Amino acid sequence: MESFYRRKFCIGVILVGLILSLPAASQNFFNQIEDLPIAPGMNEIAPAGLFFKSASGRIVVAVARGEGKISVIRGFYEKSLPPLGWRFVETGIYHRNSEMLKMHFQRALGKVSVYLHIVPIKNE
Repeated sequence: MESFYRRKFCIGVILVGLILSLPAASQNFFNQIEDLPIAPGMNEIAPAGLFFKSASGRIVVAVARGEGKISVIRGFYEKSLPPLGWRFVETGIYHRNSEMLKMHFQRALGKVSVYLHIVPIKNE
């Protein structure tokens, strides 16, 4: 009887190991904003991006384009940004540390584009 339970246990351990070894769902991130995910169904338009860093902070522009509804894509970012440290300020604007993220969505020719701008927050 002990042999039966030992086999079940071994089979269970093997199954758990196989499940845990499966790759997680792939998530793409912007090249210039390595901790900011790209919404599902969107692809980064790398040539449209920009990165500049100075003593006052960084300026980053990133663009993604793809299929979907603006409301769904906006919802993705509304859920994804707070766990990454971005605090909601108003629609399309988030703050994190000394940076501001501005998001703009546009539909053209049946596709949605999202434009992301990160700029330093001015301390006045």
